[in-house]
Amino acid sequence: MEKTGLSTPVVADRLRRMTATGLVRKVAYQDPGRRARESYVFERPGLELMPALFALTQWGDRYLSDAGGPVAPVHAGCGSAIWVVPMCDDGHVVEPDEIGVALSRMFEPEVVSRPG
Repeated sequence: MEKTGLSTPVVADRLRRMTATGLVRKVAYQDPGRRARESYVFERPGLELMPALFALTQWGDRYLSDAGGPVAPVHAGCGSAIWVVPMCDDGHVVEPDEIGVALSRMFEPEVVSRPG
C-alpha cells in the first residue's frame, strides 16, 4: 500500500465494497513459517471488468501523464504489454472514427396483435 499512496482505511473500504459487490473474494493463505493471512482474488465479474479498466488506464497514461502510468498491465505468460483494442465480431480492428451505435434487440418495437 505504501507504493500506491493510499491509506490502510481507504484500501480496506475499497476492498470491502468490492467484496460486497462480488468483484473479489477473500482467500486465506499461509506462507511456510508465517502467520495466516488473507488475500483477495477476482471473481468472474471482476475479471470481466479488467479490459475496461485497462482501456481507461491506457487512455490516462497516454493523455494525462508525460511519463506514463505507475503500473502497466502485462501478459503473465510472456511479460509483454497488454493493449485494449476495439474489434468487431469479424475480427477487424476498429478506429475511433469508425465506431457507430446501433439499437440493441432491447429496443425492437413490440408487435402487438389487435383483434379485428
